[in-house]
Amino acid sequence: MQSELITEIQSKAFFNYPYAFSSICLVYPLTIGQIMGSVGMLNYSSYLSILTMDEFDIAENAKRKGITIDPSTINTFHFIIDSAKQNYSFLLEVKNAFRTFVGEEITILFDEYIIVIGDLEEKRFITSENFGDFQNIVRVQNKKTVKEDPPPDESPIRRKFRMKAEYRDAVKRNQKSNDPNAPDFLALMSSFCCYKDGITPEELKNYSFFAFKEEFERHQLREKYSIDVKSILAGADPKKVKPEPWIKKISN
Repeated sequence: MQSELITEIQSKAFFNYPYAFSSICLVYPLTIGQIMGSVGMLNYSSYLSILTMDEFDIAENAKRKGITIDPSTINTFHFIIDSAKQNYSFLLEVKNAFRTFVGEEITILFDEYIIVIGDLEEKRFITSENFGDFQNIVRVQNKKTVKEDPPPDESPIRRKFRMKAEYRDAVKRNQKSNDPNAPDFLALMSSFCCYKDGITPEELKNYSFFAFKEEFERHQLREKYSIDVKSILAGADPKKVKPEPWIKKISN
């Protein structure tokens, strides 16, 4: 995904504006109020996981069940379609996930591996060819790591090494997200209200999730910069303490 496109999605999400996925559908960033209210935190996490899962997530989940799968053999979109076909509860989860982030009903054509947005006559289709682009929009809006396209004309050996490296990174991200000592969402929200002097929970509800995380991370950068500057002024070794500018691009 091009950096200019990522910036556009981020900028819209910051102000809680949806992003148009081609002529297929709008993809909506959620507000804190929606996540904590009408959608629910557990549902939000579940729906987001469905729409952003990749072959490494699938392989890792299988590994926990004692099943070994080579990620390179997995087609994520087909996996979701097949799982929805075999499990009615998961089918409902998939439909709710799209309804939450797209705001429209979907129909799944199982045999054709097509997800239809809205009316079938409008021919607004999500397939395995464009599903990755859709996923990256959702990832950007929700501060998740964007999945890069593989290099063109990639050799089998390079692909093997790349897949192994991406798998290791995915495992590390999952371990980090499951850290029992990491602050929970309530801790983040209450801390944000302390960071933003005077903001109330009622006002926080109107923030998009992207804006909330972006501003929270920005405050942390500014706080670290301030501490480092004060440390140097107090006599700390400037070779060991190097303040970094807090006005810079924050990567997902």
